[in-house]
Amino acid sequence: VPAAAGSARASGAVAGTRDAPRFEATFEASGVRTESAGIASARGQLALDLAPGTMSTLQFRAEGVSAGERVVDSLVVEGDGTREAHALRLLAHAGDARLAVGVSGGFAASEATASDTVRSASSWQGSIDSVVAFAAAAGAWRLREPAAIRIAKEMASLQTACLAQDAAEVCVTGSWERNGPTQGEVRMVELPLALAQGTLPETVAIEGGLEGEGRFAATPGGTLSGDGVLRASGTLATTVGDVERRFRIGGDGARFRLDQAGASAEFQAALTPETGDGDLRLEGRLALPGYTSTSIALEEQPVEGRLTVRADDLGFVAAFSPRVANAGGRLLLESEISGMAAAPDVLGSFSLEDGRFDLPEIGLELRDLWLQASGEPDAGVEIAGGARSGEGLLELQGRTPIDPTPAAPAELTLRGERFRAANTPEIQVEIAPDLSISYDGTLTAVEGQVSVPWARVELVEVPPMAVPPSRDVVFVDEDTPAAPEVYARIEVVIGPDVHFEGFGFASDVEGELRVRQEPRAQPTVLGELRFVDGRFAAYGQNLEIDPGRVVFSGPVADASLDVTALRTASDGTVAGFLVSGNIMSPEIEITSDPAMADADALSYIMYGKNLTENDPSQQEQVVGAVAALGANVVTTRLAGKIGLDEARIEGATKDQAELIAGKYLSPSLYVSYGLGLFKPSNTFRIKYLLSSHWAVQAESGDANGGDVLYQIERGR
Repeated sequence: VPAAAGSARASGAVAGTRDAPRFEATFEASGVRTESAGIASARGQLALDLAPGTMSTLQFRAEGVSAGERVVDSLVVEGDGTREAHALRLLAHAGDARLAVGVSGGFAASEATASDTVRSASSWQGSIDSVVAFAAAAGAWRLREPAAIRIAKEMASLQTACLAQDAAEVCVTGSWERNGPTQGEVRMVELPLALAQGTLPETVAIEGGLEGEGRFAATPGGTLSGDGVLRASGTLATTVGDVERRFRIGGDGARFRLDQAGASAEFQAALTPETGDGDLRLEGRLALPGYTSTSIALEEQPVEGRLTVRADDLGFVAAFSPRVANAGGRLLLESEISGMAAAPDVLGSFSLEDGRFDLPEIGLELRDLWLQASGEPDAGVEIAGGARSGEGLLELQGRTPIDPTPAAPAELTLRGERFRAANTPEIQVEIAPDLSISYDGTLTAVEGQVSVPWARVELVEVPPMAVPPSRDVVFVDEDTPAAPEVYARIEVVIGPDVHFEGFGFASDVEGELRVRQEPRAQPTVLGELRFVDGRFAAYGQNLEIDPGRVVFSGPVADASLDVTALRTASDGTVAGFLVSGNIMSPEIEITSDPAMADADALSYIMYGKNLTENDPSQQEQVVGAVAALGANVVTTRLAGKIGLDEARIEGATKDQAELIAGKYLSPSLYVSYGLGLFKPSNTFRIKYLLSSHWAVQAESGDANGGDVLYQIERGR
């Protein structure tokens, strides 16, 4: 066998007479596998005696049986008894599923002569005595009562066998005759829809039942006939936040028929809210004209059909997503199926009209949403759509093959003006995209320009408890999404009416950025953002920013700062700060014109005059600020070198100035030690995070105490 591996060993013996032979065999295998199947281990033993009234036994056990993606952990088959009365037992285990089957019966002697015992053994009668099937998602199912079986050379039959669970049951019966018809029947009663729960999102629950029946027959020549019905009823419930919505599952169900005209099926289903408007209806028909025999190849079998999906009010969409609210609109999907059954052609159209929905997380209210898609198998699908947000519009146009390839990719354009892309209290942004998008089945390519002509960004202060990780922190077991298969060349133009305010900083922003993305790589950015008419609040004063810019020359985290923030005193002295270096760890220097000591320059920043011109209290505050500003630069760098999570100097006055060193002993436990710089003092603090909001803190030093802290962060 090609690509086969493993080992197997077998031995056997034959004894007895020609009319009543005896067989003995043993079998053992290990690591047997082919390209699509395998057995980790197997062993068996057979002792078969066909003489009347003598005992035979069978034992077989296999582990790790696989076929394709299906794996059976263990399989056991046991049997014993005489030719006239014997029993077989099967036990199988696969994951959380279990199956146990018991069968008994015997070969009926149709003729009395001993010489014909072997030939008469081809007629067997018995029953399936027990079946127990269990799976976590389906529960336990049992055979309601034994089902008779008969197997002979010219015929076979199975009387009604019903697997049941409480009031639910699935029953099958069937028969075969060599020179007569093959017939079968299946019946379902209250089959739980909850069996499909494992395929649904956690926020969706389903209950109800599926009922139906079907009959099938085939002549020895292969002529087919049959009919059946299937109907579902019940409820589907969705839970979004604290809100539960329930929908009725109904409709006429499905009917199929197989006769001299061929095979056909019709179906109709509906999902209707128990309260409010908006339902989803699905109906269709599928036919195989002239399909009356199993001898007809699908490549030669015509197919025809239609499918319609209709929703006159899309209000129910919000019940399935916590990110969507106030949904509405009309949806219609119509498709026609033709061609050959092996490779059918689909011609259809899709329309969404008067659509609307809100995205509360980013404050968007999309209105006048529409989408049209129609096409033919050879010509592809034409797509057009649009939406309004704020005072702006967004339009989508393009064409896509049914199956995009590099030779025939999907190609779309996305254009808009003043489209409100974010509208929260903190961030409001209008964009004007002009993008070309293509997809070849594997790679998505995006090229063009996105303008941001207007934006207002007003961010709150960083919470005191928020401690950002250093850039070299590695989170163990953190899920890192794979870089997408995207190629991008996008020009981003910021301005002219973009304003940022937050963290004591306020400025208009303008600039041009070039975003580059290669497949399976992180994006890079080239260009700069410039601060115009900016100001920075520090030490109770507003410093003018000139110049100010953020320079991008690679990954966003590698951007650098070039910012000068100055204050001009009444005597013409200019003092301020120079901010440079990486945006994640900037460096701050004090500057002045004319040049002077840092303490004098900081005094001009804080009070507009030389240090010696201040009163003693002001002088003390300036000295403390100089110490804190200079030392924090050093301590921050030192902390990273020696493994601390925090090292800083704090205190509003010289006497209050402390060197603080702290470290997280675990994600929830933080300890710190404070040492007075100008006044002898020692402070030990310990903080334990109980949750994302609650913490307890204890402090020992000049004063002892404890606190229970509750932290509120906007958006949490």
